[in-house]
Amino acid sequence: MIQLRCTCGERFEVADEAAGLTADCPGCGNEVAVPSERDKLLELDRKTPPPLREITVAAEPFDPAKVPLAPTPSDLDLTSVFANEVRLADMADAVTQPEVSFAHDLLRSFGVLFGGANRHMATRMAIVDLFMPVGVWAGLNGLVLPAFFLTLVPLGWHCAVYFRACQAACAGDDDAKLVGFEGGVVEDLAKPLVRFLATLCLAMMPLWVYWIGVGLFLDTRPPMGVDMLLLAVGLFLWPATVLLMVLADSITALTPGNLYLVITRAFGAYLLTWAALAGVFGLGLAAGWLAYNSVQQSSFCPLLGLYVLVLAFSLTGLLMMRVIGLMYRHFKADLPFAAE
Repeated sequence: MIQLRCTCGERFEVADEAAGLTADCPGCGNEVAVPSERDKLLELDRKTPPPLREITVAAEPFDPAKVPLAPTPSDLDLTSVFANEVRLADMADAVTQPEVSFAHDLLRSFGVLFGGANRHMATRMAIVDLFMPVGVWAGLNGLVLPAFFLTLVPLGWHCAVYFRACQAACAGDDDAKLVGFEGGVVEDLAKPLVRFLATLCLAMMPLWVYWIGVGLFLDTRPPMGVDMLLLAVGLFLWPATVLLMVLADSITALTPGNLYLVITRAFGAYLLTWAALAGVFGLGLAAGWLAYNSVQQSSFCPLLGLYVLVLAFSLTGLLMMRVIGLMYRHFKADLPFAAE
């Protein structure tokens, strides 16, 4: 017997001889097709899963020559080792070989300082420097809180300006980016000040260690000549610490090992840069002192002379940071790292 089911839901049976024919539904009278033996086999074939096939994979023979070897110390690139310590800033990605000499760029710096976007920077610096003498006056008169804000806030802003000027020089750009307050007080004032102080702390580390040792182990103070010698050493190291900070944008890069690499790998260029910095500082000191004496003699306001002196040192510092950036710009091939 063959079991059938109508679309109306009625179930009934027919004889095997009716296979391939039609039968009337006893419930609704509709004709229902009776499947043949061939239809039953096709249905059974659709419901039966295909048999599993055995797949064999040929194993590749082991070849020791294809195993990558760890680099030996002689294979290591000093540039990559140094880059692990110093994360180069994005500003140096577009550095190209300069078309003029270091001396030419150095002489141009005096005009660049007051041209283009730097003109607005110098104007803002002159305005910000107005608060410095007032802060000094407040401190001398016992106004601690106003003195704190009127000195540290302008100092933080100056440090941010200095780092951007050095970054622009490294990238071959004459115009430094203006400093706003998009990043807030911490990013635009506090961090640049801390980073600038960190460069001084590392550069003057021999002097700090000497002073601590003298205070702990000696009853009498040694001659002043030792202090002056260690101070000169610190001043000699300071440009390298600034360059590390500018390129890495991180205090973690200020290590004695990185400092040693910068100075020894480009010693001739470093001496030339240091001599240029000494000359710029000497000119700024002389100009500031002459302007200070001139204003003091002709002005009734003592703070005005102090303001002129502060402004002269601020502009001198801006020019010195550009000179440090020019060292990387012109002598990057001699340095133990590359930003391109």
